[in-house]
Amino acid sequence: MSDFIDELHDSLARQEQLLASSEIADLQEVQRTFVKYIILASSSFFEEEIKEEIRKFVADVSNQNIAVIKFFEDRLLARNYHSIINWKETSKLQTFCKFFGVKIELYVGIFPDLDLHLHFKDYLEIGILRNTMVHNNLIQQNIELTLSEAYGKYKSAKKIRGYNSSNVAINFGNTR
Repeated sequence: MSDFIDELHDSLARQEQLLASSEIADLQEVQRTFVKYIILASSSFFEEEIKEEIRKFVADVSNQNIAVIKFFEDRLLARNYHSIINWKETSKLQTFCKFFGVKIELYVGIFPDLDLHLHFKDYLEIGILRNTMVHNNLIQQNIELTLSEAYGKYKSAKKIRGYNSSNVAINFGNTR
């Protein structure tokens, strides 16, 4: 199923092909811009998805308590989303899981067919690249990925979405 990041990638790839006959310097600048754009769009997409899953989780475990939901929305999601993930841990899922009191082994047991650590590493790399660009002069940042590589990281990271759905909420609930 195609989503807006898939459509963005396809559009950027078509534009990149059309520009292939341009001067090499212009093409390289366009390629660098496209990579940054796909990373920023992917990061934004994942942030909203994870925040929505946290909202569902908080609503569920609080029995729809409006005060608890509002507290989490105002104090965590609106202002401190990035604090729930240690962006310096480039290959570890434990920090995110510990935030909810869940053991990583629980996820690995539920999804043994997927390389959970690789997909989460790609998710973290997208977030780290986003933070680097946003907080350190976007224009001057040189991202050492091609459009295809950046899109591949998005596709890999997208596989963690199953870990954030109702299966995980049930497992969060089992840790109480």
